[in-house]
Amino acid sequence: MGVYGRSKRAGEEAILAEAPHSVIVRTSWLSSRFGKNFVKTMLHLGEKRDELNVVNDQIGCPTFAGDLAEAIMHIVEQKGKISQPEILHYSNQGKCSWYDFADFIMKEGGLNCTIHPIPTKDYPTPAQRPAYSLMSTKKIKEKFNVAVPEWKKSAAFVINHLLSKTENMEAIPVEPIIEISIKAGAAILEIYKRDFKIEDKEDKSPLTEADLAANAVIVDGLEKHFSEIPIMSEETKQAPYSERKNWTLSWCVDPLDGTKEFIKRNGEFTVNIALISEGQPILGVIYVPVTDTVYYAKKYQGAFKIAKGKTTKLQIKERDTKKGQLVASRSHLNDETKAFVEKQKEVFDEIELVPAGSSLKFCLVAEGNADIYPRLAPTMEWDTAAGQIIAEEAGAEVIVYETGKPLTYNREQLRNPMFVVRPRL
Repeated sequence: MGVYGRSKRAGEEAILAEAPHSVIVRTSWLSSRFGKNFVKTMLHLGEKRDELNVVNDQIGCPTFAGDLAEAIMHIVEQKGKISQPEILHYSNQGKCSWYDFADFIMKEGGLNCTIHPIPTKDYPTPAQRPAYSLMSTKKIKEKFNVAVPEWKKSAAFVINHLLSKTENMEAIPVEPIIEISIKAGAAILEIYKRDFKIEDKEDKSPLTEADLAANAVIVDGLEKHFSEIPIMSEETKQAPYSERKNWTLSWCVDPLDGTKEFIKRNGEFTVNIALISEGQPILGVIYVPVTDTVYYAKKYQGAFKIAKGKTTKLQIKERDTKKGQLVASRSHLNDETKAFVEKQKEVFDEIELVPAGSSLKFCLVAEGNADIYPRLAPTMEWDTAAGQIIAEEAGAEVIVYETGKPLTYNREQLRNPMFVVRPRL
């Protein structure tokens, strides 16, 4: 162990000796919007230079200071579990070299600076840096149930905030959207409790007065709070693409997702509201009226669930090849989906099919109650936009089945291609 490591260890031992109920959290490669750190240095250099040399034989994991702070607060809230002094490790999920990290920063920041990998011996420093500083977060996750986001997602938040690319997100608070979705849910439940009429739309999908009542509440609420942002809803006439293609921001709304579930009275229907920017959802709210549960997310800021007055951060489950849980639609289990399920038997020893309706399928993956959600049947943009950002912020990716590229929005054709929700690779 070098001087750097020995001095840190001596400090830890002194703290543990003086404070018998203390917890020390070790971390690595810390960055944030504040102070001096690697991300800010790379962005600064990337704006001035055409190329940079960065070491590629030191391996670790970047850590966002905001994630670390949240983990520490989570531990403090569970201080009853601390019976003796101990040392825990916390970093974001994944691993990379400094070269990988720098290359990601340039690409995410849109900077035209080429990063060249070099060995440590070509970049001497006063204090020798460890070649491998990856930390195991198993103990902190198991004992304190701490969320560990993937490093690229957290780093992207820092980068985009520093480059002022998050202005749209900062300007739109999620609280009014949650309030609007709850009011729409209340309108739905009023009709759910009694007999209601069912009509067929042009595409033969069912329409009830609950769809229209919820739509009226949502449109009124969004226009009241955000009058300058256009709305695309399943239950309103769509603007032509010649107009929509110029939208920089727009709402994508399904006032009652899972109308078939509503008609069956199984409770698995939702209110979906998403904000779209440059073809991607950047904010999403899903409300489940029957259980009074809210799922929501903002890009780079995580996904959350509000149930019974408690807010919980969502994180996808760690993959276990012994048993795979696949979400299937209650109303659209077709031959293609059955074939996909069979294919997954090459990955998992055992497959469990988890049936669900509406956008709840996204939520099951986001909160770690399922591994994969294949949707190999027709959907529309308003069916998926809110669920996509919630799943993505929990650590998943939503990709087009045939191309592997992210599912995009405000397209000329509003019908989605087949897609898969899975852990981010």
